[in-house]
Amino acid sequence: MSVSTRATRPAGRARRTLLVGAGTAVVLVGGVAAAQAAIVSNNVITACMKTSTGTIRVIDTAKQKCVTGEKAIAWNQKGVKGDTGARGATGATGAKGATGATGAVGATGAAGATGAQGEKGDTGATGATGAQGEQGLQGETGAIGATGAQGEQGLQGDQGPKGENGGPGIQGEKGDTGATGATGAQGEQGLQGEQGLQGEQGLQGEKGLQGEKGDTGAAGANGADGATGAQGAQGPQGLTGETGAQGPQGEVGPQGPKGDTGEAGAAGAQGPKGDTGETGASGASGAAVVQTSANSSTVTATCPAGKVALGGGGSTSSQRRVEQSYPSALNGSSQATAWTVRFDGSSSSNTAYVICAA
Repeated sequence: MSVSTRATRPAGRARRTLLVGAGTAVVLVGGVAAAQAAIVSNNVITACMKTSTGTIRVIDTAKQKCVTGEKAIAWNQKGVKGDTGARGATGATGAKGATGATGAVGATGAAGATGAQGEKGDTGATGATGAQGEQGLQGETGAIGATGAQGEQGLQGDQGPKGENGGPGIQGEKGDTGATGATGAQGEQGLQGEQGLQGEQGLQGEKGLQGEKGDTGAAGANGADGATGAQGAQGPQGLTGETGAQGPQGEVGPQGPKGDTGEAGAAGAQGPKGDTGETGASGASGAAVVQTSANSSTVTATCPAGKVALGGGGSTSSQRRVEQSYPSALNGSSQATAWTVRFDGSSSSNTAYVICAA
């Protein structure tokens, strides 16, 4: 093992380091008790080491000193702080010790510094409403203050810039075409054109020799008509007639589409409570169900004497089915006192039910 000791001698002595190598026995004469009993001067412990054996004895420099064959050494009571060692692994949790006896109550410690304010707690439940306090006395009416003087009229502000002209409005829809106005008066008739020139007369034939008077001949054919003369020039246009009277106003256009439904109005106040209705008649009492089973296609269940049928029905657990179900056996008041059920065939499981009440 190697031990390094940095020792500082008292004033007037040189500072030295003691190295004790492996195999050298270091013996503190007097043991630990001697070391603790030694006088420490300026946090320095002084001892004498025997050079032949390495034995060390701590001395009180005020009363003792090293002798021949010994070497004075010294070291600080507190060594130089070493480097921080690596953190050891966490040890296993020890078994829980027995609960110690309750210690005596210690003295009240000094008040600690005020801790940071905790988070706001949940709102507590609303407390019960306290009793209403008595109404205070009405205070006296204060005097009306004097009317303040009217301030001077402010200067007129500068006239704002002229706003831009609004864009043209949207053109309205074209109105219906009005009825056709009355026909204007007919203009004067134009002048008649000039008569065309008469065509030239045809040449006359030569006179034939007079023959014997013959029989009177047939009437000769009419000569051809002359050519039609050219049409005369058109007369000037007559004057424009006056504008006809304005036609009647057109019919009213069709009704526009229905507007959007307005928002629902607020609910009206609740009306007063209506009068309590009259108590209804008492219902039937003592209702009971009577059933009858029979190996037959028709089964009737009958109410006891004094009771009438309120309703009924039938059932079967075989392959049969109910075909009819009706009240039967009317009494003197035309009230049914039984219930009859007809099945599509006989079966021992055919059963009729009737609900009876007084």
